[in-house]
Amino acid sequence: MKRQKKVVLIAFYDRTCESIRILSSVLKEAGHDPYLVFFKDDRSGVINEFIKNNKYYQLIVNHEFLGCGEDFYPPSKSEIDLLIKKIQEIGPDVIGFSARSATRDLVKTLTLRLKEVLPEVRYIGGGYGPTLEPETFLEFLDYVCLGEGYKAIVDLVESEDPTTEENICYLKDGKLHYNALAKYADLEELCYPDWSYENKFMIEENKVSPICDFYDTKTYNITASIGCPSKCTYCQASQLGMIYNSYGYNYPRIRLRSPQNVLNELMWAKEKHDIKYVRFFDSVFGFKGPWFYEFMDLYDKHIGLKFICFLDERWADEQVIKRLVASGLMRSVVGIQSTSEKIRKEILGRNNTNESIIRFAENLCKYNVQFKYDIVLWNPFETSEILSNGVDFLRKLPKGERVDVFQLKVFPGSPLHKMIKEKKPNYLDDNEYEYWAWIYQLILRGDEAERIADFAMQYDSFKKNPRILKSLIKEVANREKSKYRVFAARDLSKNERITSVKLIRKRSDLERAISYDKVDSLVARIMRRDVKEDEPITVDDIFGTYEDKMPFV
Repeated sequence: MKRQKKVVLIAFYDRTCESIRILSSVLKEAGHDPYLVFFKDDRSGVINEFIKNNKYYQLIVNHEFLGCGEDFYPPSKSEIDLLIKKIQEIGPDVIGFSARSATRDLVKTLTLRLKEVLPEVRYIGGGYGPTLEPETFLEFLDYVCLGEGYKAIVDLVESEDPTTEENICYLKDGKLHYNALAKYADLEELCYPDWSYENKFMIEENKVSPICDFYDTKTYNITASIGCPSKCTYCQASQLGMIYNSYGYNYPRIRLRSPQNVLNELMWAKEKHDIKYVRFFDSVFGFKGPWFYEFMDLYDKHIGLKFICFLDERWADEQVIKRLVASGLMRSVVGIQSTSEKIRKEILGRNNTNESIIRFAENLCKYNVQFKYDIVLWNPFETSEILSNGVDFLRKLPKGERVDVFQLKVFPGSPLHKMIKEKKPNYLDDNEYEYWAWIYQLILRGDEAERIADFAMQYDSFKKNPRILKSLIKEVANREKSKYRVFAARDLSKNERITSVKLIRKRSDLERAISYDKVDSLVARIMRRDVKEDEPITVDDIFGTYEDKMPFV
């Protein structure tokens, strides 16, 4: 009889991490005892200072503030100590890391610390980072899982000798050994993600907390497909197919679950967790075709909840958007990435035209879908002239609720990495990239912000020191916030704890509703009465006013 084993799975800067939640369900089904530890959340803190010369940082524009933030802000010594202590308390047989290339050094630090106190534990790694760079992770891990780990995770936990199992990579006598790669999973047979409270923890802000945000938000995260139809040169996900194809598989760029299979999971979630919203985590949702219309018809009939999804204008024309809105679409994303069509096509591998992006954004506005813009800067192939010319294109776009400007990350082994090594383009001065990051945000933010951008582009002093723009942008953001009021995102009950995810902002002249800039002061307070979805939140609706310092008990 096989022994039940304790397995700790650690995810970095992703409190959703659907993949390890599926692995947790797989391990439970196999008779083991999984624990999930989520180590910090990439949107938890806003860092006001931009750190130069570090390509792992990105600009983040939150709902509340246009500022600079880290892609994943560094853990404190206290947080690392808390992680070590928590895992010691659990006493696992196996520790697994879900990692990206960018988190390698953190995985190394934690592994070496853990081996000092738990030397007999088996240490494994999976995800894009270990799959694409197994040799660098095997410097400190015992085994790496290549590709999809839904079967391999059980083998890694149960096998006396994992070197005999499929999907395993390991070092022996200083040489890298690759085992056979099992065929990718049948999506119809996958377990549902483990969304339970049981044995799940978040470590951040120097404390360990049980994971409970799913039940607070009542938002169910689901993936209807794996993969992406695009071939973006900078994306790690696009490289997975190359690995499977090298083993003789015809790896499809996108794999769709059947409409009924997706519906079954949503019906289960609706019954078990009383969900109120759905977030589709697919890289791209809304492919026009039989699958799309069959699923949306089923969704309307059996689910009927508002939802969020990622769209791409290449596959989401006006007809698709109209159909999605009729079923409850609330928010999406407009991926600009580069303001240059040439850069998009030849460097980034994205065949999006400026006209198609404009038309897509206009269609979202037409049907009242909230959206944000995504732009990627710090691209060495973009010259000063290209960045300057991009302004004309951005002026043609409708103003967005939010703009995220990211730094381009170049992952080892990616087509973009090979392109840079071959052509050796030159990066511009960091000040110039940061300058255009602010300018682009201003232009897309609103008319007042655009006028500030016009003013800034007249003077070289802003380009030499782009941080001068920061205070101006903050003023605009604060004035914009004052136009919004707080409303209930769902039905709220008397004596219910208030969290930010239970509140939504709406542009409103309703003076009795609390201003959105006071939302942080509402969190952790208690509702005084029942409030229906979309009702305004007033001072009289909470225990105490937002000026009070009353703690949550």
